[in-house]
Amino acid sequence: MTAAGAVGDTVTAGVTVHDRGPAWVASLGAGAAVTTVRFQAPEGTTVVGLPEDC
Repeated sequence: MTAAGAVGDTVTAGVTVHDRGPAWVASLGAGAAVTTVRFQAPEGTTVVGLPEDC
């Protein structure tokens, strides 16, 4: 993913994760998350919104 803007711009970026393998990942029965996506904003950036479950 690439997002760019000038100082003072508001930039919207979306992230999608796909499982394209023949394998699959699951936590059957446990109900726990099987992966975590880490988002790190560049220095000087202000994040103004994240999904509620983050």
